[in-house]
Amino acid sequence: MSTLKINVNFNREMNGLAEKLVKVELSDPDHYYIGELTGYDLTSGSIVLNNVVDQEKMKFSKVVVHGNLWTKIFQEEPPFPMEELGERIAKMFPSGQIKYQQESNTISILNGKIIVSENGVEGSGPTAERVNRIYEQFIEELK
Repeated sequence: MSTLKINVNFNREMNGLAEKLVKVELSDPDHYYIGELTGYDLTSGSIVLNNVVDQEKMKFSKVVVHGNLWTKIFQEEPPFPMEELGERIAKMFPSGQIKYQQESNTISILNGKIIVSENGVEGSGPTAERVNRIYEQFIEELK
């Protein structure tokens, strides 16, 4: 695998953590922050967290951590079950019309005319409306 592809995959994974609840372990293993990842600088590795709590339960509205100060980052909330949603949507389409894109955690329907992400359904028309109804029902069941 080329270095470029590895970098692209790494950046995609970091983008996948955007707006998610994460735990960031600092260089001192007894210190960490838990908060919503809202920013990441590719050059320095620095990150921005909102609504933060540290190991002593102190609260901060925003924390910026320089890239050389953190060692690990963990997603605290479970990932969106997109594959399960894709299986449910696939029941209403002929075989081969639904493609689960693991790297972006999206579903492509009808060669990309409709895209489903954890944020909703992109596309228009009666088919997109039917997919949106399935998506909304799925979201309600997750709650």
